[in-house]
Amino acid sequence: MKNYLFSIAVKDAKKESSEIDILQGRWAIIVDMVGLKNFPIFLRYYLNAKQKLVRKEQLFKNIKNTVNSSDKVFVLLDELEKKQVYITPLRIRMMIFGMSILKKMR
Repeated sequence: MKNYLFSIAVKDAKKESSEIDILQGRWAIIVDMVGLKNFPIFLRYYLNAKQKLVRKEQLFKNIKNTVNSSDKVFVLLDELEKKQVYITPLRIRMMIFGMSILKKMR
C-alpha cells in the first residue's frame, strides 16, 4: 500500500522533495500509532465508514481506483492522520479491559 501511494505522490512533478518528506512523516505517524500490521484493518474501517463495504480482498483495488492522484494521496493521509488519534484511547481501554478479564480468570 505504501509503495503504491508514494509512487502516485512522486509521479506528480509539482510535488517537491519537501512535500514527499512531509508525506513520509505523516505515514510514519499513522503507522507508529496504528501499527504496520493493523494498518490495513484501520484503513478498511476508515473506508467502510465513508463508502460502501470494502472487503479485505478488495482493499488495494479500492485504493487504486479512488486514490489516483498526488492530491488524493495527501488528502487520504491527512484524513487518516486525523482519525488515528482515536486509536490510542481505544488501545488503552482494550488493554485495561484485557487485564481485568485476566484478573477475573485467575
